[in-house]
Amino acid sequence: MAHPYDARLLTRRSALRLLLGGGAVAAAGCAGGKLLGYTTQPNYDPEIRTVYVPIFKTRALETTPHRGMEFTLTRLVVDAIESKTPMKVVSDPDGADSELQGTIVTIGKALLNRTPFNEAREVQLVVTVEVVWFDLRPGREGRVLTNPRRRELAPAEAIVPFDPENPPPPRSPDQPVPVILTDAGRAFPELGETSTSAMHMVLKRLATRIVSAMEEPW
Repeated sequence: MAHPYDARLLTRRSALRLLLGGGAVAAAGCAGGKLLGYTTQPNYDPEIRTVYVPIFKTRALETTPHRGMEFTLTRLVVDAIESKTPMKVVSDPDGADSELQGTIVTIGKALLNRTPFNEAREVQLVVTVEVVWFDLRPGREGRVLTNPRRRELAPAEAIVPFDPENPPPPRSPDQPVPVILTDAGRAFPELGETSTSAMHMVLKRLATRIVSAMEEPW
């Protein structure tokens, strides 16, 4: 006589069938790039394949040992684009789909901790940059890719009949709205670290954040 609860129990073969079926569904979802509403594809515009990165400008007062830090930041940004995005950095703006411009705005140094002998125990460097990403593709020149996305028009405003006698004015180039990024790097002189190592830390962090700002919004 069969147990009354046997119908509710999964056999080993049924469990294996369900497991393989679930794996097939997951593989199909991943193959399409999405699974349960999430995507496995990089969050960058696939139509933008190349980017030109000129040397960053600077409006900050650079003193030794931080002179020429705009060259270091530019190199770190180029390396981050090449390693973290599907885009390639090119040296000619005429052959690029976009151009990334950056400016170092401020450099600040703070003493966070002192030793009993009034020597620096922990120092912090703070750097602020502005970034603007321009579209160079034909027909889209002047579009600023880093500008905040405009809100979609309301349905009542969007459905407006076109009047050939009163056409809308041509769209003017976007006014660049720089993305402002600030980060910090710390150094512990007692451990052999210097302001140069703190500067390298903050510039590396800024390079990662600059590349993250090139992602498409969710």
